[in-house]
Amino acid sequence: MGNVPPHGISENEAIKQGKQCNSGPCKSAGCKFKGHRKPADWNGHGTYCCHMCKLYGAHSHGGRCDRVRAHSYTEPEKKKKEKEKLSFIAYHGTSLENAKNIAKTGFRASDDGCLGRGVYVGPEQKAIKFARDHERHHGKDGALVKALVTIDNPKFLRGGNAKTSDHASHDALRTNWTSRSPNPEWAIRNASNVKALSIQRVPTDVSTNLEWGQVHDLATGDYE
Repeated sequence: MGNVPPHGISENEAIKQGKQCNSGPCKSAGCKFKGHRKPADWNGHGTYCCHMCKLYGAHSHGGRCDRVRAHSYTEPEKKKKEKEKLSFIAYHGTSLENAKNIAKTGFRASDDGCLGRGVYVGPEQKAIKFARDHERHHGKDGALVKALVTIDNPKFLRGGNAKTSDHASHDALRTNWTSRSPNPEWAIRNASNVKALSIQRVPTDVSTNLEWGQVHDLATGDYE
C-alpha cells in the first residue's frame, strides 16, 4: 500500500486534518484509522475508513480512504525476541580429587587460563590429555568430567588468547587455538552455566589401583 491512496489524501495530511474528524474508530477489526469524515453508503455511513476496508477488512485500504489515525488506537507492544540458548556437551580434564569436589559442589571458575577467568572445557580427547597430566593437576589419578554447557551469548575467536576484560558482554569465549594448545577450547565465564554429568577415572603415570570405579553417573550421586 502506497503513502497516497487513489483519490485520497496522504496519511500525514490526514493526520493533520484529524482534529476536524469526529468519527469513531473504523469498524473493521484491527484497523487503526477513523471512520470516513463524509458518511456514505459505500463506507457504511462513516463507520469504515473506506470501501476497501469495509469489503476486505483492515489493511486493505484504497479509494477515498482518509487514513486518519484513531485517537484510541495504540500500536501493539512488540515482544522482544528472546535470545536462543546454546547447549552442548563438553569435557573437562582434571585430577580425580578435583573431580570429586566438582561432583559435590559444582565447577569453579579458573583464573589462569589462556582465555581469562572461566570454566575451561573442550573436546573429549583434549580433556583426556589434561587429565593424564599429573604434573599439571598434581593428582595421582586423573578424571574426565562430562559436562552440559548452557550459554546464550558466546564470542567465537579465530584463534589466540584473550583476557578476562576482553569481550566482557559475552558469557563464553571459544577459540580454535591458544598459545598453549593447537586445539579448540571454551572458557565459560559463569560456572553455574556448566553442569557436571559424569566422571570417568583416567590413569596417569603415577596412578595406583583404586576401588573407585571407571565411570560414575552424577545423577545417582555415585561419586564417593
